[in-house]
Amino acid sequence: MSDVTVVNVVLLGMLAIGMITGAIKGFTRQVIELVGLVVSFFVAAVIASWLASQIAEFTSIPHTPSLVIAFIAVFVGGMVAFHFVAISAQRMMHMTLLGIIDRFAGAALGLVAAVLVTSVVTTVLLELPIPDDLRSGLEDSSVCAFVQPVAGWLFEAVFPQESGHIAAGIAMRAAASPV
Repeated sequence: MSDVTVVNVVLLGMLAIGMITGAIKGFTRQVIELVGLVVSFFVAAVIASWLASQIAEFTSIPHTPSLVIAFIAVFVGGMVAFHFVAISAQRMMHMTLLGIIDRFAGAALGLVAAVLVTSVVTTVLLELPIPDDLRSGLEDSSVCAFVQPVAGWLFEAVFPQESGHIAAGIAMRAAASPV
């Protein structure tokens, strides 16, 4: 098999895995878990300092490691809590007639997430010093040509004036892409 074929198969596999995973989880569960990720991060950032001072006060662990431990504990605890809420909501959704719609919407959301991840991965790979055969496989891949500009469009939408070296290169490639 040529390098382009291998790259296409791997990228299509990543997209298929994202879509299948999305269909299994369903839209409701994915959205709740995404909200849980954001909320857990912010709650951990707010509470970690106070919890670290409590850990440092009652144990012999210094403040900096206590801060890391506290952040990780609160973040993981929040993620686990939201995971159980998401599973409960998914089960309730699938007991109704909306279960099939939830699965199709989940597959679509999973595909969108997989396209984004694949786009970021291909963009980062093209920025790194990779072997020439892999680089030519990526540059000649039709799947890569389709998914890779997505990261550029996203960077341009989120950071229109603050584009760094990588983001500017991505945006330029996305603008030049015929897709």
